[in-house]
Amino acid sequence: EYYEIHKASDAPVIYQIYRTARGCMCHVIVSGNEAVVIDPGRHIEKIIAFTDSLGAKITHVIDTHLHADHISGARDLAQKAGAKFFMSPIDAEGATFKFEPLTDGMEIRSGENNFFAIHTPGHTPGITSLLLNGKHLFTGDTIMKTDMGRPDLGGKAEEWAGMLYNTLFVKLKSLSDEIIILPSHADSIKEQDKSNIVSLTLGDARRSGKLFSLTDDREFVMYILESLPENPESYQEMRKANLGIISPDEVKKKELEIGKNLCVMKKL
Repeated sequence: EYYEIHKASDAPVIYQIYRTARGCMCHVIVSGNEAVVIDPGRHIEKIIAFTDSLGAKITHVIDTHLHADHISGARDLAQKAGAKFFMSPIDAEGATFKFEPLTDGMEIRSGENNFFAIHTPGHTPGITSLLLNGKHLFTGDTIMKTDMGRPDLGGKAEEWAGMLYNTLFVKLKSLSDEIIILPSHADSIKEQDKSNIVSLTLGDARRSGKLFSLTDDREFVMYILESLPENPESYQEMRKANLGIISPDEVKKKELEIGKNLCVMKKL
C-alpha cells in the first residue's frame, strides 16, 4: 500500500503516482483547478488527499483498459469526486456499472489540456492510449519501459498478439519519436530515472524494444506465444472485480493482489 508521488512534467503539470509493490502507476494531470486521473489504484483516499493538497478538483477519471493485475479504483474515485468515468466499451463488455465510452479519436478537454484517444489494442482488445497536447502519451500497459503488456490475459493470445502488431506498426506509425510515453506499469523500481519517473520516448521504444524489431507479423506473433509467463488465476478474478461482476471485500482484495506482478510480456 506504499505509494510514491513525483512530478513528471511542469508544462503540462503531470504527477506520477507509483505503487511500488504492484508496479502500477497512475497519473494526475492538472490544469488550473481541474485534475484528470488516469488508471488509479484502489487506495483512492491517497489520490483525493493529493489533489486536495493541490487545490484541484478531479473532473475526469479514465481507465485505459480492463486491468487484471490490480483492483481498479477508477469507479469509486469518480463517484467520490463527482467526476466523469471513462472506459472503453470493448473492455467493459459485461460490466455492471455505467460509464462514459472511451472511443478511438475522441477528445477530452480539461482546462488547457486536450487528451486525444487512440485505440491501441493488444494487451486487451479495448485498451486506449491518451495523447496529451501532442506531446505525452499515456499508454496504459501497451508500451512499457522495458517491454509490452502481455496479450493473453483474456485467453486469446494469438488473436490479441495480432492486434498488438497492428498497434505498433500501423496505429502508432505516424507518431513522432519525440513523444514521451508515461506507462501505467513498471517491471521494477530500477526503471525510475534520476527524477524517480518511469518514462521513455517512443523513439526509445522503437530502437530498444524487441517487438519493434520483429517486423514480420507471423514472427512477431510466434515470438510472443513462446515468451508468455504463467497466467495467474487471480488475474481472472480481478478482471471480474473490475467489471463489477464480483464484489470482493477488503481482505479478498488484498489476497488477490498478493504476488509478483506478471502483466508484462517478458521471458522469465
